[in-house]
Amino acid sequence: PIRICFTAPEYGYSRAVREATMRGALAARLETAIPFPGAEDPQSQLAVPIVAAQRTLGALYVDSDRQMRFTC
Repeated sequence: PIRICFTAPEYGYSRAVREATMRGALAARLETAIPFPGAEDPQSQLAVPIVAAQRTLGALYVDSDRQMRFTC
């Protein structure tokens, strides 16, 4: 498993840039926002690779709005 911590600031920055652009002259040029699945403001995320026959097939991903949710 790979623990991904504290990526919420990156989402927040992206959201702030988009909201500022929406208030400006370029608002009409913005594409429709595609929301990320899961928590709106994720504080904890966990990704586990799905491997079969030494081949990575995908990943199981979960997130939570609680910090350090997936710790032991």
